[in-house]
Amino acid sequence: MNIGGRIIQDRNIFENDSDIFFAKYKGHEIHSSIFEKKERENNKYSYSIIKLKDRDNTIVCSGILQRCAIRDVIIYALNEANLR
Repeated sequence: MNIGGRIIQDRNIFENDSDIFFAKYKGHEIHSSIFEKKERENNKYSYSIIKLKDRDNTIVCSGILQRCAIRDVIIYALNEANLR
């Protein structure tokens, strides 16, 4: 799957629909899900990118973002985490 110029292999994508995205990419976990549905505005999504280490996992970035689609939130989070 190509997301914002990054290739995430299908075997590393565990959930992918319009409300939830969960995958691994370059030693990081990418989480994104719907936070608040809006009728006349863009939905709000939560996102986090976690760096996986031996014993302790570090949150690289997280937050809530209002965008058109979950794909836009994932691209934003990957850019914020400097994952190219």
